[in-house]
Amino acid sequence: MNVHVLIERKFKGSPYPEHLQAILNFRIKAMQQRGYVRGETFVNKEDPREVVVLSVWSSVKDWEKWANSEERRKLEDEMASYLEGAPKIKVLVAGADYMKEAYSAAAGGE
Repeated sequence: MNVHVLIERKFKGSPYPEHLQAILNFRIKAMQQRGYVRGETFVNKEDPREVVVLSVWSSVKDWEKWANSEERRKLEDEMASYLEGAPKIKVLVAGADYMKEAYSAAAGGE
């Protein structure tokens, strides 16, 4: 089951090319990880300080491996000085997949 990961970041000011380059570096490294499917980066037209990255992963396990990696933590630390606070990360699954798991769990399955 694919999972979508939504990462919201708010920059201290309008993002400069080096800020967007830092996000691109994340994408390049993520693309090299097992389970990475695709990703997109969005900038809020009304408030360009808000940048959202939406990535798709083959599984929660693949995402968590990348999310908890030293390499990713290092990239996040490098970007921290540009941001207002920590990024907000949401891991999303399709409603149908969630319901299937919920029904299975309720029936005594995994």
